[in-house]
Amino acid sequence: NRDAEALGAELNAHTVMDHTAYHLVGLGEHAPHFVHLLADLVLCPTFPEAELARERQVLLDEHAEVEDDTGDATWRLFDRACYGLQPQAQPVMGSRAVTERLSAAMLHQWVARHHVGGNVVVVAAGGLDAAAVLAQAQADFAALPPGRPAAPAPAVWQGGLRSRSVSDSAQTQLLLGWPLPPLGADDPVGE
Repeated sequence: NRDAEALGAELNAHTVMDHTAYHLVGLGEHAPHFVHLLADLVLCPTFPEAELARERQVLLDEHAEVEDDTGDATWRLFDRACYGLQPQAQPVMGSRAVTERLSAAMLHQWVARHHVGGNVVVVAAGGLDAAAVLAQAQADFAALPPGRPAAPAPAVWQGGLRSRSVSDSAQTQLLLGWPLPPLGADDPVGE
């Protein structure tokens, strides 16, 4: 993080249902160095205990916020109604129980499973030297184990109704949803 900030760049990450992304935003002239920094994050994470404890507390605070938010509760109930206990129905930040026991060893196991060549995509856009970025990516990610792309089972729609009463809220949240056919369907309306 300090290396990115020294170049006037911003380093961040996000996780959604189907991917985790590590990203840097900064001047194009530094793009090859950004590739190097991101490769270090992907290939050599350290998970220092003090930082892990701090991040664990951030997540536990987020769990408390989500539990008190009727909007978040509505989306969680919706996901569970749509997909039951399948991975697509699970909250992105996981459960409080997992967060409480999360360890560096668990994170290293996750990295070993997911940070493999078949799952990694390197993208750069903007005012940069594309050939230099490509060369840097090829050099820095050469040590990445090849691995196979993650192939989660397709979600099976379950549907149904879910509700939860929150005694200290005067607000009502309502979601209505239905499955859509895949983008490649011959007749997207009729399926």
